[in-house]
Amino acid sequence: MVIGGNAVYDMMLPLCERIYLTRVHEAVDGDTFFPEIDTNHWQLTDRQDFAANPDRPHAFSFLVLDRRQAD
Repeated sequence: MVIGGNAVYDMMLPLCERIYLTRVHEAVDGDTFFPEIDTNHWQLTDRQDFAANPDRPHAFSFLVLDRRQAD
């Protein structure tokens, strides 16, 4: 598992076969972001969506992406 900053993500992403990504559906200020995912190299294999509610002020999704096999 990789949890890091931009440099760690950039360094480790080429070695990864699967991404477990939480995407928060809200624009927030921050200084660390996950790199853009190239859909030519990654395929969405699972997604669970969660609506905002009184206990969770922001909607979010859990995504699982698997690296596409090279031809």
